[in-house]
Amino acid sequence: MMKPTVYLPAVACLLLAGVMPAQAPIRTADVERLGLLVGTFEGEVRYSPPGASPQTGRMTYRGEWDLDGWIVRSRYDQKIGNAPGISGLLIFRWRPKDSTYAFEAYANTPMEPHRLQGRWQEGLVFEGKMMGMPLRERWQARGPDTLVTRMEFERDGRWQQVSEATLIRRK
Repeated sequence: MMKPTVYLPAVACLLLAGVMPAQAPIRTADVERLGLLVGTFEGEVRYSPPGASPQTGRMTYRGEWDLDGWIVRSRYDQKIGNAPGISGLLIFRWRPKDSTYAFEAYANTPMEPHRLQGRWQEGLVFEGKMMGMPLRERWQARGPDTLVTRMEFERDGRWQQVSEATLIRRK
């Protein structure tokens, strides 16, 4: 039997030389839940901000695993009425340090990006602030090929839905 003082440096040298494959960490069920966001989806989006006329439009969403399957990076394009289209980048990830999900949204609008913290509750539910107001976004699967996302703002202690998109898987 080799002495530990000889064995440990030998194993380290083999790892550095690439002789022994380094084992990737196993993805947990929490990371796997992000899989509901992977795919290409299209569908209707309904936008109804308080005090404004409701509008209907179309949305395309494309999500894919990135960083070797540890985050979901997605793009969306949304067109409502005669307004200029809105496009953006969304990043979803699991944060094992505090057992929460993180969601970052960037868009081609003057609004600042928003970063939300989330949990699993029959889907992904993220909360935070946008433009100083409490914001909640829900992402839920309805069957194997339907993804529903809702955005709500809190006003006067009540959550008010601002938009909802029902998206059908295309790929």
